[in-house]
Amino acid sequence: MPSRHARSHRTARWATALIASTLFPLSAIAQVVTYTFTQNAQTELTNGAYLTGTMTVDYSLMGSSRITSASLSVTAPTAVSFGIGDLGYFSTYSNTVCGVARTFDEAYFSASGYSLYLDVAQDNLNAPIPGNSGVHTSLRDPGFTLYTLANSCVTYNNPTPSPAPSGSGVYASADAQGNQPGLNAARVIDATTALSALFTGLSTDAQVSGALTQTLPLLTGGSHMATRDALSGVNRVVQARAAFNRGLSSGDGFAGDRHVWMKPFGTWAQQDDRNGVSGYGADVYGMVGGVDVDSKTDLKWGAALAYARSRVDSNSTVAAQRADVNILQLIGYGTYRMTEQTDIRFQADVGRNATDGLRSIPFASVAAASKYNSQAVHLGVALDRHFALGPRTRVTPSLQLDYTHIRDDAYTETGAGLLNLQVQARSASALDLGFITQWRHDYTDATAVLADAGVTYDLRNSATRITAAYAGAPGASFVTEGIRPGAWGTRLGLGVVHQTRQGAELIGRVDGEYRKGFHSHSVSLKARWAF
Repeated sequence: MPSRHARSHRTARWATALIASTLFPLSAIAQVVTYTFTQNAQTELTNGAYLTGTMTVDYSLMGSSRITSASLSVTAPTAVSFGIGDLGYFSTYSNTVCGVARTFDEAYFSASGYSLYLDVAQDNLNAPIPGNSGVHTSLRDPGFTLYTLANSCVTYNNPTPSPAPSGSGVYASADAQGNQPGLNAARVIDATTALSALFTGLSTDAQVSGALTQTLPLLTGGSHMATRDALSGVNRVVQARAAFNRGLSSGDGFAGDRHVWMKPFGTWAQQDDRNGVSGYGADVYGMVGGVDVDSKTDLKWGAALAYARSRVDSNSTVAAQRADVNILQLIGYGTYRMTEQTDIRFQADVGRNATDGLRSIPFASVAAASKYNSQAVHLGVALDRHFALGPRTRVTPSLQLDYTHIRDDAYTETGAGLLNLQVQARSASALDLGFITQWRHDYTDATAVLADAGVTYDLRNSATRITAAYAGAPGASFVTEGIRPGAWGTRLGLGVVHQTRQGAELIGRVDGEYRKGFHSHSVSLKARWAF
């Protein structure tokens, strides 16, 4: 497709065109304008060609879809016709023409090797340029001969593109406000009379864009991320248990054949807004309990059951949303000693999550409630290498790989009428590669200080995506893209372990995780005893 820059060298000439009809002023929400071009001196092109026909523009639509019909002809040495099927693009820009600043629409058509540019001044109905309607056209034939309008007024000088005018639909208002997550939904709303009617009482772009955000899926699809973060917190608790060999994780070595342990924990996470998508805050509280078994071989293993409850609230000030997630996981873990200095750790778990969501939609005085279940799978493996820095100090570098997969069931909201969402099932996964170094120093035979630090990288690092349809337009699905989390992460942890005279172990830890735009902190307290 020829670019505007490629044609900026040519001399542009202006002529008069007859404007047939318009039903609404250009500032209205709904407007349809039909431009009619008749063969006369004002539509004469160089080399004896003329532009004739009609083009209808619906300013309530966006992009190329604005042109709803076109039947144009150019009488060149060989006549050529252009229809709606020949439309290449439709764009908007601003420029000063004949000393007056104007906003122009440009349509590009291509057929049979001919290229037609047709430019129309949006305000030519209210303030036409004297002796000129604001229409600029040019034609290039297959031999690259250029035909321009014979009646000249001024020359174009590389017009600068500008955003589409606001006030022409929900899409335009969202685009003007930079509401990228809502653009696909806005197209559906603009094309559905019953839905677009809900927005007619809103007078500014900010109000329309804010109302659109209220109609988007729960947490803009971010509930997946929040659930994944909660599961990661549970997994880190168990990973600490799996590193029990040689007392390398908080004094978690086996003193007998079997031990039972319990570990309550709490996690507080904050995801910042990114790329126009609202983030969230999450509070997670839970309990993990398990049994360790020493098989008297190089293999040590255990099993655990975890329950956690997560409360997730959107950061948005215009679209209050929340999700309550109940998490249940069954976990198996273990360590295999390869050499005196090298171990392999492994973990596998499956889980089921139940989510209750609520989207507040104040502009329509309704709220949308949802209930759905999710299935989660996690597999992890780590290679540990142990080094003694002294009789009481040990360091263990560890290379880790963790895969997490979450699948949400489909669901339909209730309580919001036409704005209820029918949400399709979806899946998301992460593959985290990490390098973590653990450090332990025994101050006494009963008390030790622990620390670990490292970096992780998500090899998949994909944005959350959710496909849904409004109850008011069930056949028109749209995709909402949420936050793409930072790929690189940092983990830090500190802990103290103490063994009582009765043989029980008490361990307290503080841990943190940091990614671009995200941070979480957790505390835990573990008790472990033999049976």
